[in-house]
Amino acid sequence: MANKALETITSMNDRIAHIEDAIMDYREILIKLVKQSNQIVKFLKDVDIDADDIEYEIKSETVSLPIGKISVDIDKYEAIKKLIDKYIANNKDLKEFEEELKKYKDDITPGQVGES
Repeated sequence: MANKALETITSMNDRIAHIEDAIMDYREILIKLVKQSNQIVKFLKDVDIDADDIEYEIKSETVSLPIGKISVDIDKYEAIKKLIDKYIANNKDLKEFEEELKKYKDDITPGQVGES
């Protein structure tokens, strides 16, 4: 009976050791992911594309994009164009909103809901 208990405890110890190893592996992966996402955020913070610099031009059935040698159908190109136009409009609205927030910054109390 003592032998059976010793086997059970040994088995539990092995399982716990395996779980600890797996947790350390996951921890290393998480650290790498956080570092990578921080690098991506730093890169994206430095990227500043001026929407006015983008020009649209449809010449034929397929369009070559400046990203590389990619051919896109006109339907896909128009969908991308609409998406970019929507982004540009939203970006302008957000800039106006940020300016309004800056203007009334002192009047805003966090967590307080007022009447409109």
